[in-house]
Amino acid sequence: FSIDKFLQVSKELFEMEMEHGRVVKFSEAYTVPKLKSTLEYFESLKIIEKNAKGYFLVKDQNGLGHMIEKFAKDISDQVSLNIKLNHHD
Repeated sequence: FSIDKFLQVSKELFEMEMEHGRVVKFSEAYTVPKLKSTLEYFESLKIIEKNAKGYFLVKDQNGLGHMIEKFAKDISDQVSLNIKLNHHD
């Protein structure tokens, strides 16, 4: 995938999440530098790699799956915590 496609899809997903009031609360949570930093992080973990044409390739499918599962668990834990903290008897 190209960086442009990654930024386009991530922006569309972010806007959809904002529109539906899911987890993301603030529009400033989406920044291009943060997304580029995320790609660099995945490169450093050797999960993705940039080829000579500048496209990113997934090199470690299992590692990517693990990161997705961890992210989903972190979000679930955060939502559960928010519900508990905002629940008033």
